[in-house]
Amino acid sequence: MRIIIILSVFLIIFGFAGYYVYTRIMQAFSGTFIYSKIFLIIYIILLSSFFIGKLLESVSIGIVSDTLVRIGAIGAG
Repeated sequence: MRIIIILSVFLIIFGFAGYYVYTRIMQAFSGTFIYSKIFLIIYIILLSSFFIGKLLESVSIGIVSDTLVRIGAIGAG
């Protein structure tokens, strides 16, 4: 039960941090080339790529999972 609470708190904090960064990027580039819906989709994919890569690694380690983990690690770091 504790792991569910800890994981939930982590995902909530991670989500709020991602939302904050997204809104600041949209404010910084308002009126330029960034379209909000397209950027939001790309941003969500980049944020979740680490977790998706780790889930794929639990099934089978391959090029796709390794690439997703690397992309997600760069984005998080």
